[in-house]
Amino acid sequence: MFVGRMYDSHKKVTKILSTWKQIELTGAFDDWKLILVGDGPDKPMFEKYAQILNLKQYEFTGYQLPKPYYRKAKIFLMTSTHEGWGMTLVESQQNAVVPIVRDTFSSVHDIITDGENGRIIAANDSQGFTDALTELMANDAKRERMGRNGLISCQRFSVKNVADKWEKIFSEITKS
Repeated sequence: MFVGRMYDSHKKVTKILSTWKQIELTGAFDDWKLILVGDGPDKPMFEKYAQILNLKQYEFTGYQLPKPYYRKAKIFLMTSTHEGWGMTLVESQQNAVVPIVRDTFSSVHDIITDGENGRIIAANDSQGFTDALTELMANDAKRERMGRNGLISCQRFSVKNVADKWEKIFSEITKS
C-alpha cells in the first residue's frame, strides 16, 4: 500500500511501481494487490507507467480517506526523496501495517527500528527494497510480529504521551 500525494519528484511512486513489477514477475504472490491511495499532478503519468509495465495486481484509488485501506493492508511502502516527519509511517504502524521505507530523511530513524517495527532500506538500493518487500510478503509470522511491534512503538507518539512530555518540560522550566 502507498498513501500520499501523487508527485514523482518527491514521492517517487515510479519506484514503487517498478518494485511491484519485480514482485509480479516472481509469480509467487498472485493473491496480493498493490493499492495506491492519493491524488496529485502525476497520477495520470503513474497510471500510464503501470500500463507500460503491464502490471496486473494494482489499483489507484484517487483521493480517499486512508483509514479503511490501512485496515486491510499488510505492508506500507514509502519511497520519498525527503520527508519532514513521515506521518503515514506512524499511521501505518497504528494499524499494524509494516512500513518499508527508503533511508532518505533523518526522522525515519525516530519512527522505525529496522527489522523490529519496519524496514529501512538504503536510499538507492532498489533490489534491497524489492527483497524486503518479498521477504515480508512471504513470511507471515515475521510480518505479523513486526506489525505488533509497530502498534506498541507508535504509542510513544500518542497525544497523551507527547502532552505529558511537554507538561514535564514546562514544569521543569517554570521551577528553574
